[in-house]
Amino acid sequence: MDAPDPVLWMLSAYFLVIAAPSAYRLVAAHPGAPPRHEVDRGDEVAEVLMALGMFAMVSPVGGPIPHAGWEAVFVVAAVWLAARWFRLLRARAGPGCGHGHVRSQCGHHAVGTAVMFYMFAGMAGDGHAGHDTQPWLVLAGHEGSLVLTPLAVAAATYFLVDIVLCGVRCVRGRGGNGSHRPPAPALFSSGVRESSRAAMNVAMAGMLLAMA
Repeated sequence: MDAPDPVLWMLSAYFLVIAAPSAYRLVAAHPGAPPRHEVDRGDEVAEVLMALGMFAMVSPVGGPIPHAGWEAVFVVAAVWLAARWFRLLRARAGPGCGHGHVRSQCGHHAVGTAVMFYMFAGMAGDGHAGHDTQPWLVLAGHEGSLVLTPLAVAAATYFLVDIVLCGVRCVRGRGGNGSHRPPAPALFSSGVRESSRAAMNVAMAGMLLAMA
């Protein structure tokens, strides 16, 4: 991400804000919480991981995780989420990633983590714009680009379409589902979840198109 430092700092803050609701839910949704507070930890960890990965890409100060480490993390996450998604597709039931659209969430995060690996791989071998300081790895300002440009465009299109679907789900969610259960706290609500997902979609699509 080659941009002036003020822009990079704003983007860094953006990704930390995206990660905050999922991080809060991970902490707050302890085993003794009411059922409406329950979250799927795999879902929330995937959201936090993707936001932190994007933060590492744009942060002017970088981070201590090696480039190959990020690639390994996202390979493992993508494989695990894809395997879980296929199990849910076969089972058609059972607990899963999120509320109401179980299989969709698992599939979405499997795609997202795979695309994160794809973007990190695109940064490999470029010298990271001369930032070789240790122990911090600075990816902002990299010279890398993505191979298989049609794949990058297809992935960006997926995220752009999903932004629209997030809006549709938000509108439908406001109509209620006829349940008499008390509404979930704000950060546990479907609206916040869909807004966070849409915000990450915007960032993913933008980064893909910038690197294509």
